[in-house]
Amino acid sequence: MQQSLHYIRAVISFVLLCSIALLAADSNMVRRPKIGIVLSGGGALGFAHIGALRVIDSLGIPVDYIAGTSFGGLLSGLYSIGYRSDSMQSVIEEIDWTELFNDTPKRDILPYAEKKYTGRYHVRLPLKGFTPTPPTGAIAGQKISLLFNKLTYNYSDVIDFDSLPIPFRCVGVDLITGQEVVINRGPLARAMRATMAIPSAFTPVEYGDSLLTDGGLLNNYPVDVLKAMGAEIIIGVDVSGYKFSRNDAKELFKVLDRVASIPRYQKIAEFIKRTDIYIEPQLAGFGVMDFNKETIQQITERGYLAALTQLGKLTELKKRIASYSPTTDSSTQTPLLRHQHPEAFIVHGIRIEGNDKLEFPFIYSLLGISVGSACSREIIERQINDLYALGYFETITYDVRQLDNGEADIVITMKEKSFRELNIGLRYDDFYQLVALVGVRSTNTLISGARFESEMEFAGLFRIWSKLSYPSRSLDQPIYPFITARYKDLPLKFSQPAFTLSYKDRAVTFGVGVGFKVQKSWSVELELDDEATNVLPLTITGGPKLNHHLRYGLLNINLDYIDDILLPKSGIAVLSRLEYSSTVLGSDFNYTQFMVDGKYYFTPIPLHTFLIRSMFLRTYDNIPLYKQFVFGGPHDFAGAEYQGIFGTKFLVGRGEYRYQHKRDIFLKVVVNSFIDPDIFNPVRPSLLKPKFGFGLGVMFTSILGPIDIMFTHGEGEYRAGKAKEIYFHFSAGMKF
Repeated sequence: MQQSLHYIRAVISFVLLCSIALLAADSNMVRRPKIGIVLSGGGALGFAHIGALRVIDSLGIPVDYIAGTSFGGLLSGLYSIGYRSDSMQSVIEEIDWTELFNDTPKRDILPYAEKKYTGRYHVRLPLKGFTPTPPTGAIAGQKISLLFNKLTYNYSDVIDFDSLPIPFRCVGVDLITGQEVVINRGPLARAMRATMAIPSAFTPVEYGDSLLTDGGLLNNYPVDVLKAMGAEIIIGVDVSGYKFSRNDAKELFKVLDRVASIPRYQKIAEFIKRTDIYIEPQLAGFGVMDFNKETIQQITERGYLAALTQLGKLTELKKRIASYSPTTDSSTQTPLLRHQHPEAFIVHGIRIEGNDKLEFPFIYSLLGISVGSACSREIIERQINDLYALGYFETITYDVRQLDNGEADIVITMKEKSFRELNIGLRYDDFYQLVALVGVRSTNTLISGARFESEMEFAGLFRIWSKLSYPSRSLDQPIYPFITARYKDLPLKFSQPAFTLSYKDRAVTFGVGVGFKVQKSWSVELELDDEATNVLPLTITGGPKLNHHLRYGLLNINLDYIDDILLPKSGIAVLSRLEYSSTVLGSDFNYTQFMVDGKYYFTPIPLHTFLIRSMFLRTYDNIPLYKQFVFGGPHDFAGAEYQGIFGTKFLVGRGEYRYQHKRDIFLKVVVNSFIDPDIFNPVRPSLLKPKFGFGLGVMFTSILGPIDIMFTHGEGEYRAGKAKEIYFHFSAGMKF
């Protein structure tokens, strides 16, 4: 009996063991280990992630979770909704990164009232009362936010990141609490913008009750986040460059960065040990701000080569995964980008958030999208760009929340700018030398829709102008009034055949007028000016004092289709001015003066830009000496020194060729000439022969603005009859 019991127990034990083994085997066939990818932060070094993902994608390794920080968080977010290495590569190749990191709208959509301020200032600071308040970041991220909206549009109404094709997390740091925040909910575009909000470079992002900045401050390689999601096998790509060498200790800034980052690097070292397949691209010689296309390609390739060094481990993982039954493992196929949102929809409702000083009806009318109308992402972004171009907003973003009946709600989130702004610019040339500009601009001054603008230039010259106008808040009033006040104190030189007179050109001017809105790129203004002059000689023998009272009508018609002020590549600009003075108006002189200056830029072949410029300058009747035309210098007429050409009538032509040798180095050649327009007069043709000038130069782009060095060759002070001379010119800074 006892033996039978032992036998029965043995049989039962055997059956149980077999059942357990079969269950375990069946479990292994059903459930494979979960695989997660973690991507670190590192600015432009993060492009290496794309190269590493290219190898992972080529092996078809299934991904169950993905997490990242900063630039790694951006790419992780894209990967989670179906972007793969090839589509990421296509996206980054289409982006103009220099333009992306500049919040200023493209000039073709700016109203003329805003367009004229581009390229003038180094610093633009909002004013709180009369106190400048520096922004919380150099870049508000308007264009970046719209790009993220575009890239994630099909998932803009997915709130829970576990509902994405691949569950996703990114990391931020709450400036209020100082704590790490794992972002797992909310608009995907805003999460991606928050995780890469590098302190001082980008403004922080409001996210619920938190004010988020770059997660790399506390967790730049979030393996722990991935583990918490359920990942059992970790593939990590690390571009944080946490290692430090003795050679690095020789550079002050690397030492300071190392000291500040030691706690963060200790966490990275710990998380590397918990990474199953660790990929570390070799990125020595590259920097976090290397966003030019050539460097991006090189960084991406470094990531690919680094992943190939781990090809054995990746291939082994692929084989291990292949041993599980594909029929019972639904996650072995990488999900593709699905098109959740239709291209067009009917607007069900519009909500505007974040506006404080500007009322809903005003913003709604300018947005140009109405409830019940047909709409699309392209229409929303175009209307937002037009609204942003008015200069009232720091950022404007949007969310589209689809309904089941082909309709959608639009949520517009904005952050307003201060209505008052302080502007500062600097420039240097070898005539005026250093010149500083300080300007104040206030919109909605005194009454809604009024604008006050004032600028002062000082140091090498002194000039002030102020203007109060009423173009309306939307800058679309067809006719608007204005008043102006101007003061100048400028050096002025008149070159004669036998001698040169040097003066101080001083004048105070008050004016009143009306402006006419034609298009965004046009400005038409008609005004009546009253001017008191006090032109003084700089030497005892310099000539008489010229104290006069002038009253004249002024018509300015300007158009501006130039793509960029500092480094134009395409477009047309025309400045024209007609000034009429009469004793009937109470002026000391009767005269008429006309000036038109036209420029045409075109770039028929990349890197090769041409400029064709023509000026027609003409005065009639008894015009005072200081009102005659004075020009010269490398930017007006190469081959003449500054104010080296003086007279009452000129026809000037200029051709310029500019070659982009490197990203920030340009070479240029200039040829120009002027003639007396009366040379074409059949009755009394001018006997003055055409005068020529030439120039060769090199230009550098810098944080100070363009730095321009030119050698010019011409006929010296043309009216003084000097022999041909060679001039050296140097200028730097903004254009004002």
